[in-house]
Amino acid sequence: MRIMLIEDHSLVREGYVQMLRQGLSAVDIIECTAFDPMSASGDDATPPDLVIVDFEMVGGGSLSRLPALASRYADAPVIIIGGPATAEVAVTAHNFGAAGYIPRTMRGEAILQALRLVLSGEEFMPAFAVGLHAAAGEAVSPQWGGAEPSAPIASLSPRRQQILGMVAGGAPNKVIARALSVHEVTVKSHLRAIYRTLGVTTRTQAARKAMFAGLAVDGMSAASSAHHSRDMQ
Repeated sequence: MRIMLIEDHSLVREGYVQMLRQGLSAVDIIECTAFDPMSASGDDATPPDLVIVDFEMVGGGSLSRLPALASRYADAPVIIIGGPATAEVAVTAHNFGAAGYIPRTMRGEAILQALRLVLSGEEFMPAFAVGLHAAAGEAVSPQWGGAEPSAPIASLSPRRQQILGMVAGGAPNKVIARALSVHEVTVKSHLRAIYRTLGVTTRTQAARKAMFAGLAVDGMSAASSAHHSRDMQ
C-alpha cells in the first residue's frame, strides 16, 4: 500500500510516518515537504493508494487547494489531517472532494481507525460534523454517518455505547475501566456483549462499525482520566 503524506513540518511529518508504519501493514510512504507532489521522495511513476495532506498545506480554512489535489489523484482518496474541530470546515472538505477529515483533536489509534475505514472504500467524517449542512445547503452524504447511531448500535445500552465510543477512540480496556470506575473484567464482559450485538469478533471491526455509524468517539476523555489516575498514584 502506497501513502502520499504532504506535510512541511519535519517533526509532525516524522510522527505521522512512525504512526503509519506501526499501525498499518506493508506501507510505502511518499513524503512531500511542499504542496507540489513533485517534491516527494520515491518513485513518482507509481500512484499512491491514499493521499494525506496537512490542513494548512491545502489552504487552511478556505481549502482552496483541495479541489485541484482531489482531481490530480482522482483514483486515490484524499484525507485532510490536523484541521480544527469545526463542523463547517469538515463539511466543506467533504463537498470539495475529501474522503476524510481528521481534526487535530483526534489521537493516534482513532486516526488509524479512520484511515482504515477510508482504505476499505468508505468515507470518514468526525462525529461533531455529522448531520450538518454545508454553506451551499447540501446535506452530508449518509455514507459519512448519521445524526443518530444506526442499528444495531442504537440497540446497545447507553453504557455500552459509551464503551464502544471509547474503543473507537483507541482507549484500551484498562483505561476504560479507570474512566468508568469499574473493574476491567466488567469492561470485557460488556465488550463480549457488544461484539455479539454487532456481529463482529475483533476490536478493530467493532471500532470501524462505530465510526461508520457516526457514534461519538470518546477515547480522549478515557485517556485523560487514565493519566489523572496515574498522576494521583
